[in-house]
Amino acid sequence: MRWPEVREFKLSRTTETRNTCPYCSVGCGILIYSLGDKAQRTSMRKLSISRATRSPVNRGTLCPKGVGLPGFREKSQSPQHPEYRAPGSKEWTRISWDDAFTRIAKLMKADRDKNFIAKNADGQTVNRW
Repeated sequence: MRWPEVREFKLSRTTETRNTCPYCSVGCGILIYSLGDKAQRTSMRKLSISRATRSPVNRGTLCPKGVGLPGFREKSQSPQHPEYRAPGSKEWTRISWDDAFTRIAKLMKADRDKNFIAKNADGQTVNRW
């Protein structure tokens, strides 16, 4: 009788890193398993992201957004450059980071100037946007 070949456990050679979910301010614990060298100037490849069962915050549970974290594993999936779509246009155009931050700052400043409230109805200084 020949025994079937036993495969090595997928996460046995990985490095486990404890972290927090990046979505909200709750701070749910997650575990990131990565494979690769910890040497300088090398990148480790993330294999798995899962819930931390010993986290006192979430006690091994994750919300629907946290469950979707494995989609963030590969950096190549996310856009690397800002893009802009003019009103009414169907095309996105690549812009520089300086142009993107300048546009965001101008829009925020215009909105702040339009909606800024210095004092409330009782005359108290509130300085709210």
